[in-house]
Amino acid sequence: MKVDPYTYPATDWFDLYFRDAFMQEHNIRISGGNDHIQTGLSVGYLDQEGVVNFTDAKKVSINFNSTIKYGQFKAGINVSANYRNYNEPHTGISDYMQLGMRALPVMTPYLADGSYGRSWVVTPGQNTFNNLLSCKDGENNYKQTRIVGSAFAEYIFPYDIKYNITLGVRKVDLTRRYFQPTTYTYNPKTLEPQKMIANTTAMNAANDDINPSISQTVNWNRSFNGKHNIAALLGMNYEEFNAWSFSAKGQDGYLDNELTEVGLATTFLKPSSSSSKVRLLSYFGRINYDYADRYLFEANLRYDGSSRFAPETRWGNFWSLGTSWRIDRESFMASTTNWLSALTLKMSYGAQGNDNLGTYYASKGLYSIVSNLGENALVSDRMATPNLKWETNLNFNVGIDFSLFNNRFSGSFDFFTRRSKDLLYSRPIAPSLGYGSIDENVGALKNTGIEMVLNGTIINQNGWVWKLGMNLSLIHI
Repeated sequence: MKVDPYTYPATDWFDLYFRDAFMQEHNIRISGGNDHIQTGLSVGYLDQEGVVNFTDAKKVSINFNSTIKYGQFKAGINVSANYRNYNEPHTGISDYMQLGMRALPVMTPYLADGSYGRSWVVTPGQNTFNNLLSCKDGENNYKQTRIVGSAFAEYIFPYDIKYNITLGVRKVDLTRRYFQPTTYTYNPKTLEPQKMIANTTAMNAANDDINPSISQTVNWNRSFNGKHNIAALLGMNYEEFNAWSFSAKGQDGYLDNELTEVGLATTFLKPSSSSSKVRLLSYFGRINYDYADRYLFEANLRYDGSSRFAPETRWGNFWSLGTSWRIDRESFMASTTNWLSALTLKMSYGAQGNDNLGTYYASKGLYSIVSNLGENALVSDRMATPNLKWETNLNFNVGIDFSLFNNRFSGSFDFFTRRSKDLLYSRPIAPSLGYGSIDENVGALKNTGIEMVLNGTIINQNGWVWKLGMNLSLIHI
């Protein structure tokens, strides 16, 4: 007895979902130079089919670097750029895979004429949607351009003073074209059509991020009498984070699934856009001193300003102190040199700041523009918090590092405590006040714990190397 494969299918949905994907990658690198100039250029191309049908990705990358050195002057540039073009199902990979997990073998993927099928036996929640619709038809295309560049220059002045300036930029542009088509499935018995997607939807979206930065440092190093070593550093760092996005969406009115521009829709949804800017300016200094490579001291001081906070609370002072003692280099440890490679006692204490509250305008009140009886009106979305300030984390650490038998075995034992104060937190409040939460510096938190790290080379002979490591942490909150 011949069975109609469209009415009574035994569909292997995974066979329709996946494929053996082909990938090709090509890279070329050219480099050269002399005693004063070194230059390198590399170009790459990647073309990859997705293991999920109807998905793919292409990537072109370029990297360039060059350094110049004449006497006490040195400069360089490094640029990395890539362009990506990739396609996904218009429902997204995650939803597409979830639909596939729920699809039943009794559902028909295609009819004899190539149109989309469905099951004539309805199982609610299981086989009501032909999953191939979300992958084969429609569009979900992304194009991304990413450029990261930096340039530096340094000069060594008399008295071992070195000046360095570094300029950097990171720029990412992303565009997205999306189209959810009008599609029908047909009952394999009655050929009754069913519209699977309520609204044909097109969307164009764009994102533009650019992050410039500048850093300047002055270093000085000097040794005295062969035992006293001093190093000092002064510097500043400026970073800026700019983000912009826009999207436009239209629905219905499309004559077919080929002309997919947003402007061809008969119904236009409200466009959305956003922009933000965060600036962070820091001044910092560091002093290092060691005596005979046995006693080491370090002090750091930072003065950070963040545009997330109001001008009155924008700046914060942060610092750290550290010291260590190389016990193994003392004269009374001379008898241990045959088995003890290093033994260091260390201790540090300092304060670090945190300005990340998840919003670019942490101190400001925010508003939305809405329509009220045909007139524009402002609605407060976020309460102003002008007293908001930096969160401070105080960290104390004391421990010991060791290595044995020519560094074959090594490890460390540390005791630490971390106390956070002026915690940045979005505190929930009664909705009757008109807001869901308010940003505040709330409370404090303290963590105490110990950490142990052990590493060892068990076997290292005849080309065989076997290393073993262990890490143990105990934290009390």
